[in-house]
Parts: sequence; structure tokens; C-alpha cells
Amino acid sequence: MSKSEGNFLTLTDAIAKFSADGMRLSLADAGDTVEDANFVEEMADAGLLRLYNLIEWVKEMLAECGTMRTGPMDSFTDKVFIRYEQAQSLTCTFLLYYYTCRHNTG
Repeated sequence: MSKSEGNFLTLTDAIAKFSADGMRLSLADAGDTVEDANFVEEMADAGLLRLYNLIEWVKEMLAECGTMRTGPMDSFTDKVFIRYEQAQSLTCTFLLYYYTCRHNTG
């Protein structure tokens, strides 16, 4: 998009066309540096489609909530999954701590 070429959207027009959440996704994807962002309408459309698909999936999961398994999670598979998630959390925590300390020391 370019003002000089006349193919630009104001923020109000863009929010009306893509919604506030669609614009947030598009702008986050457009660039994260101090340089000019490259807003592309196709990316905004793709972001809207991802949001729509997420909402539809959540609706589907909520509708099927009564058919999902209930009771204690003490099978072998449950225990493996829980341990895996715990290990991933510890690894992420360690790495974040390590890089935070490393970058703050100078």
C-alpha cells in the first residue's frame, strides 16, 4: 500500500473492513522493526480466516464437551502427557531465565 499511489486505507476504514482483531493480526505480521511496515490486504484476509476457523473450532469443541472423557486422569497415557508438559514447562522456564540473565549482564 502506498499513499503516493492512492491505494491506502485509513485505520478506520481498515478496522471496518477487517475488524479490530483482524487488524491486530495483520499489523503484527506486517513488521516489528522501526522501519515502515508492509501491510498486505491478503495477509489481513488470511488473518480473518484464521480467526474464523479458530472460533468455529471452539464452538465445535464446546458443543462436544459433554461427550469428552471425564474422571480421573491416571492412565499411562495421561501420566506420560503430564510429565511431558511438565518437562516442556521447566525447559522453557530455564531457557527464558538463562537468556534474561545473560542479556541483562551486559
